[in-house]
Amino acid sequence: MTTKKPRRQYKDASGKKLPGVTTILGVLDKPALLWWAAREAAQATAAAIVDGGMPADRAIEVGKKAPFQRRQDAADAGTQAHACVEAHYAGEPWPEDASDAARACAQRVIDHIAARGYQVVASEWAGTMGEHGSGFAGTLDLIVERDGLRYVADLKTGKGAFDEVVPQLAAYAKMWCDHQDRSGENPFIDRGIVFHAPIEDDVVNEIELTRDKLDAGWHLFDAAQIGRA
Repeated sequence: MTTKKPRRQYKDASGKKLPGVTTILGVLDKPALLWWAAREAAQATAAAIVDGGMPADRAIEVGKKAPFQRRQDAADAGTQAHACVEAHYAGEPWPEDASDAARACAQRVIDHIAARGYQVVASEWAGTMGEHGSGFAGTLDLIVERDGLRYVADLKTGKGAFDEVVPQLAAYAKMWCDHQDRSGENPFIDRGIVFHAPIEDDVVNEIELTRDKLDAGWHLFDAAQIGRA
């Protein structure tokens, strides 16, 4: 098993392509990401001049590329960690191409979930909501239960967990509830939770979202759908 998987394409019952949750949320402004990119570019440019002895024009070119490379590296490590967690709950071997850092991150998350007493109901569950090409789709990380409460959960491995995680989890909760309701199962999601495990740090933080916050997140996601149309 490797972490290199074909890109998922979501379709409704009629075969029409549906946008993913993260694609829809791409319309939201992300000011924190802009500040991060500016800082990465500035630091890389300065390092190229001071440490590398580059002329300014070449150093600026290095700085321009730095945020994209750093983000891609982080995305690759995060994808590997997600794949390891997915393999664990599916009872499968971990991906052979996962880095040591990704494996350590995944193990921290798995140990944290067990130590905190969460029961995993579903992992990497993919679903759709809506018909005739007007709905949305996505793959949630986890559904977990503890103390009689059911959570829609997301694993974040970056330095920060940005605000769009709220409408993201709200959309996944709505999708899960819609599917379970149609299947005759208990559909309710009590809360949301983010397991924030930065690849480079030896911690797992929990960010809990109340039901009210998920409801507010759904309104924001719905607005993003309209804004994208």
